[in-house]
Amino acid sequence: MSHKQGFRWISLRTRLAIYSRDDWRCLACGRKVTWRKGRGKWTDHRPTAASLDHVTPRCVGGSNAPSNLITLCVGCNSARADVPIGAWRPELLDTVAIAVSTPIDRAMGRALADELDPAFGERMRAKDRGARRRARSTPPPSTQRGCAVLNGL
Repeated sequence: MSHKQGFRWISLRTRLAIYSRDDWRCLACGRKVTWRKGRGKWTDHRPTAASLDHVTPRCVGGSNAPSNLITLCVGCNSARADVPIGAWRPELLDTVAIAVSTPIDRAMGRALADELDPAFGERMRAKDRGARRRARSTPPPSTQRGCAVLNGL
């Protein structure tokens, strides 16, 4: 099952930090990828457009954590679909393991986001201040939302 998550499921700074961690290259074909600022919708279908791919899909328990995300070009991401990496391209398993075990540089992601959108930094700082205030005044949620496991998987 394939679905489009859109663009806003991960912060811009984290997205850019993951692309940077992976050296702005598709981990499958090695092609240099590029990214351009959008308006919250995934509309960039150029072959060299960067995209994030879940190593373990969300619907089978994977997360949106950087340790579960890799950089693929749009073409490779579409070709992989929901096929496990080991079944799609077994020779990538070592490359993916190295990438996901490498921590992202959050400061680099923040700097890249500020460079792409100067107003971004101020919006994120205001958002972070608001989140800290809310965290001090509200109890933690009792349940976490997750992806429903598909029948038959």
